[in-house]
Amino acid sequence: MSWAIKYKVHGGLGFFDDYDELYWNAIFEDRTVPVVEANIIVYLPDEAKIINQSSNFEIIDDKTIRFWGYNIEPGEFLTIMVAWPKGIIEKPFLYRNQIINWIFLLIALLLLIFFFIRAYRTWKF
Repeated sequence: MSWAIKYKVHGGLGFFDDYDELYWNAIFEDRTVPVVEANIIVYLPDEAKIINQSSNFEIIDDKTIRFWGYNIEPGEFLTIMVAWPKGIIEKPFLYRNQIINWIFLLIALLLLIFFFIRAYRTWKF
């Protein structure tokens, strides 16, 4: 029995100082059956030039890489990684502005403190 699964990866991009990369567990370890053969095709944007990749790969052309693995047992996984020069893919807005996450956390903590103080003042001891 075999399956062909096609999907888009969300959240697998890393944005570093000198390069950007796709790092993804293409075959997850949370399975009860072995994977006899896995082929993963990665299509890069037109501007990208491959500067690094993980093992078991074949560069099909400048923008396409095939990764593969054989006999991947339950509990094992297959991770792929490919890197390209910085700036080809723009960082998502919220990724770029992670300070927004900290602001929301700070507001939540301040509200928690405010309600705790308010409740403490109204409690009778």
